Amino acid sequence: MNRKKNRFTAVLLALLLLILVPASAPAATSGSAISLEQAIQTVKQNFSIPVEFSKLTSGFNSNANDQSWSLNWSDPQGKNGSFSAQVDAKNGEIISMYSWKPDNEQAVKVPMVSVNEARQKGNTLLKQLVPSRAASLQLIPDKQLIPLSSYGSLIYTVRWQRVINNIPVENDGAYMEINLANGEITGYNLNWSNLPVPDSSGVISAEKARQSFVNNKMLKMQYMQPSVAVPLKSNSEQQPILVYGIMHPSNGIIDAKSGTPLVLDNRHRIEGGMGASDRASNQSKMASPAPLTPEETKEIKQIANLLTQDQAAAAAAKYLDIPASLTLKSSTLEVDWQNPDVRMWNLNWDSSSGSSSPSSLYARVNASTGELYSFYLNRPSTDKKSAALTPNEARQVADTFLRKVHPQRFQQVIYDELNERMEQDAGDFRLSYQRVVNGIPCPFNGMDISIDRTSKEVCSFNLNWSAKTFPTTANTMSIDKANEIFLNGAPLTLTYSLVYSSDSGPSEMRLVYKPQTPPGQPQSNIVDAHNGNWLDYKGEPVKDEAQANHFTDIAGHFGEEEIKLLGQAGLFTEYGKEFHPDENITLISMLRAMLGTREGNQAAYNLTDEQMMERAVELHWLPDTKTPPVTIVTRDLLARLMVRYLDIEFLTKYPSDMYRLPFKDADSLPNDLKSYAALTRGTGLIVGDGINFDPAHKVTRAEAAVGLVRLLKVK
Repeated sequence: MNRKKNRFTAVLLALLLLILVPASAPAATSGSAISLEQAIQTVKQNFSIPVEFSKLTSGFNSNANDQSWSLNWSDPQGKNGSFSAQVDAKNGEIISMYSWKPDNEQAVKVPMVSVNEARQKGNTLLKQLVPSRAASLQLIPDKQLIPLSSYGSLIYTVRWQRVINNIPVENDGAYMEINLANGEITGYNLNWSNLPVPDSSGVISAEKARQSFVNNKMLKMQYMQPSVAVPLKSNSEQQPILVYGIMHPSNGIIDAKSGTPLVLDNRHRIEGGMGASDRASNQSKMASPAPLTPEETKEIKQIANLLTQDQAAAAAAKYLDIPASLTLKSSTLEVDWQNPDVRMWNLNWDSSSGSSSPSSLYARVNASTGELYSFYLNRPSTDKKSAALTPNEARQVADTFLRKVHPQRFQQVIYDELNERMEQDAGDFRLSYQRVVNGIPCPFNGMDISIDRTSKEVCSFNLNWSAKTFPTTANTMSIDKANEIFLNGAPLTLTYSLVYSSDSGPSEMRLVYKPQTPPGQPQSNIVDAHNGNWLDYKGEPVKDEAQANHFTDIAGHFGEEEIKLLGQAGLFTEYGKEFHPDENITLISMLRAMLGTREGNQAAYNLTDEQMMERAVELHWLPDTKTPPVTIVTRDLLARLMVRYLDIEFLTKYPSDMYRLPFKDADSLPNDLKSYAALTRGTGLIVGDGINFDPAHKVTRAEAAVGLVRLLKVK
């Protein structure tokens, strides 16, 4: 009896506990030092959350190293934006914040808060949010542009770099986004690696790191295939070029303690480095050929000489053991994306549903020669952990297959150990072979193959082979000169870098030297082997990006504030650090500045004068391109440009007598100018000398700058 009573009492107590104990602390949050209520209070103490964001949702995130609360306040109707924040559940620090409101069409386009004020505000808030970390966060100087275009808001980003012992910690730091129109903080994020920091004593010098880089022959001459936006139209004209780039398992990274290249095993990787672009896989299908052109006859004749679908399938079967359960279901004939004169058959075999054997096979065959370019066999998944296939055996299987399929091309490739190291995984063995021409590697050409660890069979293959003319090494610079140019442009920089494990993510922090392009410089990882120019992915010299400019010759000038603002937006950079405020402005300079405020500085930065004039015609700022770019802008022309910039030129079609002109010389103005003069006077854009409009007045650069800022305020 007592036993039953005790059992009843225990059940009753359990039920009471379920009822009385609140369900606000799920198991996922156990062990967190900061409660949900504390996280909410922390955010509200540091940020003003709009009252209309009355709906709150929360979440809890936990992994091996971190725990955090995710909070989101929003408008219940979901129309007026949201405010979100993330709080560290261990120490209560705010990790991130983001505030969003719908764009206001009447948003201010001219800053009400200066860059210096924004930085000061950011620094103050950072010390308030993370007082224990602020001392290790160093403000990053920049030449960030202030956006003045009609697109986007006036957001300025203040950035801090985490520094330990005067050494930067890669990817660690903070940033804050500040709206220069009202000074509001719209975004914030702290990135901090909670890993032990290695001792910085005993590191080698930058000069010794440089010697190690050179002695280990990290930089190599190689062929590069420039990329183009429309391959089928232009790639036939894009021939390979000779460049110098890093080609080494370390990706150019030197261990700062030992002075040797940092080469990690297959399960680990380290971010950064400046290795040349990896060879791209080309197994994805391209779009069908464009409709027939006027050269129809030539096209039809070419197609008539190609293999049929059945012939292409038979060619593939010579090299592949196609399972009897698979049936050819579909095929397409199309242009090879990188060799427009070559046609390819794409063949797809599928099995009947429910089959336990391979379910599909894809193959790509040259429609002229019958050569196999790629295939992929979709097989049932198996447990490969106990497979006995060794890397050497996989290499033998691969070599045998490649000799059979492409005997001549196999003599022109070398085994790519670097790609093997990077691509080998727990499933199939993935091996790569790199093409060599004139004794120089071609990272964009070669063969990729995968071997099933259990069956020891080839399960996929891809050939990437360009029918291009390869330049010789004549007149190329020496490796010594290439190393000098490369390491001067991207000096080896001592930094703390994270090592990532495929099993557990960030696993340790290492002290390394990495080639890094200084902030504000064009980013690139290859140089032209002939002239040493840094190149972009198109094989063209990298272009300087627009940067904020601080003019040295405007102090005390009547337009100083407006000129300073436009300089911070990267405009009027014709004279570098000088502005030349009293010089007359040319048409091309005015148009570039107008386009920069309309579409962003970069839109006009790299346009030629001819291209800029054509763009002005497209925007209806000019009727044609007949006016010379060096024409001095008069007040007459300036008024017309301003009205067209505001898209209100239709108002000038009304009779001129409907406009009131408070100028003494109003009666002498041409009839077609009166409406422009009235519109710019009425909006405060052009006031002349206060008495006369004076249409022939030659506008100075300072006057143009002041007028342009007024335009932004009107718009």
